[in-house]
Amino acid sequence: ADQQITARSSITALLSDGRLHFFSNGLLDTEQDTAELGYNYLLSNRSAIAVAGAYQNFGIGGISSALRTEFANVIYERQVSRRLSVIGGGGPLVLNYGKAFSAPGRQLSGMGLASVTYDLRRSRLSANYLSYVNAGSGYLVGAHTNRVTLGVEHEFSRNWTGQLNLGYARSTAIDELTVLIFKLPARQGFDSSYLNLHLSRRLTEHLMAFASYTFSDEKFDSASAPCFTATCGLSTRIQVGGVGLFWTPEARRIH
Repeated sequence: ADQQITARSSITALLSDGRLHFFSNGLLDTEQDTAELGYNYLLSNRSAIAVAGAYQNFGIGGISSALRTEFANVIYERQVSRRLSVIGGGGPLVLNYGKAFSAPGRQLSGMGLASVTYDLRRSRLSANYLSYVNAGSGYLVGAHTNRVTLGVEHEFSRNWTGQLNLGYARSTAIDELTVLIFKLPARQGFDSSYLNLHLSRRLTEHLMAFASYTFSDEKFDSASAPCFTATCGLSTRIQVGGVGLFWTPEARRIH
C-alpha cells in the first residue's frame, strides 16, 4: 500500500506470506513472511530516492524460523534521458540463525541491486542485477544469491504485450554452518540459467489474460563433502508452462 504525504514524498508498506511445497522427496518445503516499510522522496523531475527497512522470517524443511533477516536499503533512481533510466542501491543485512544450526547467532552481510532500462518506440530493453538472501529454493537451508537478468518487452498492439527474459544466478549455502537436525554440512551451491516467455492480452481496464513458458537449467556443486540433498554433482532441466488471469483493483485514496 502507498500513501502520499506531500507532493514529493510518500510511504510504502508491504506485508506478504509465501509457501513453497514440493511433491518430490529430497527437496525442502519453505515458508517466507515479510514486513517492509519504505519512504520515497522525489528529488527532481528526473531523480528520486527511497529508504526501506524490512524483516523476513524463513521456515525451511519443517524448521520454524530457521532463518531471519533484517535489512535496510537506500535506492537511487535517475532518468538520464528520455529513453534511459538507471536504478542502484543496497545496504546492510543482519542474518539470524535459528537453533537448527550448530552456531546460532548473527552474521552481518549485505544486499544490493542495479538496473538499466532503455525505452524504444514500442519496446523496452533492461538489464538487472540483484544480490539477496533467500530460503534456498528447496535445495539449501538458506542461500546467498547473485542474479543477472536481461529482458526485452514489446507492445505488439494496444492490448497485446510480449516479454522475453534471460537470466543466470549463482546460489551458495550460508557459510559453513552445520544443520544439526539433518546431521549434515550445509555448504553447497548451484548455478541456474533460465529463459522465460510471457504473452499477455488486456481484456478490460482491470483484467488481463496471460500465457507463459519457462525453461531452466540447474547444475549443482560436486559432493566433495557429505551431501545435504540428493542433488549434489547433478544437473536438472525444468520446463513450466501456464495460463491465467491477472486482476488489478481500482486504486482508492486512503483517508
